Amino acid sequence: ATVRPEECVEAGADFVVVGDGEIPLYKLTSNEDPKNINGLAYLSNGKIIVNPPICSDLVNLEDLPFPDWSFDNVFFLEKDKIKKLTIKDFKSSSTWRGTYYPLTTSRGCPYKCAYCCNVNRYNIRRNSISRIMDELSYIKKILPFTRGLNIQDDSFYLGSDEWLSEFCQKLK
Repeated sequence: ATVRPEECVEAGADFVVVGDGEIPLYKLTSNEDPKNINGLAYLSNGKIIVNPPICSDLVNLEDLPFPDWSFDNVFFLEKDKIKKLTIKDFKSSSTWRGTYYPLTTSRGCPYKCAYCCNVNRYNIRRNSISRIMDELSYIKKILPFTRGLNIQDDSFYLGSDEWLSEFCQKLK
């Protein structure tokens, strides 16, 4: 959606978030006027409007809550019926039976490659190692069957050697 917001709106999406979604989604659900929301695409009077994101709206990763893996209020559609997602369902339908946690330590990429669909075309923003370790401790408590990490960062190795070394030592 970030790469081709116009196409998504043409296909029938009411709103498309371009770039980081936390702030535009919050503003949209707080009934702010879409024309005043950076990073939002929508249809207005038959015309597609794309409000570009701005760097000052980038959220501080340290301010975000950990991803919610509690299964307290998660549902899915199966054969025209809405069902509550259980850990058993999650494990049976997940890659590696849900034993690998999808960890994201950063957002961003310093490059501006014309062919890339990376939605975070900004400088790299990285969580602190202590925050990452807190997140992993939280995950081990609520998903004790977790056995490994699937690091999702597009630019994981673009950090400093010192950051990577400390990350590896703390991860042990």
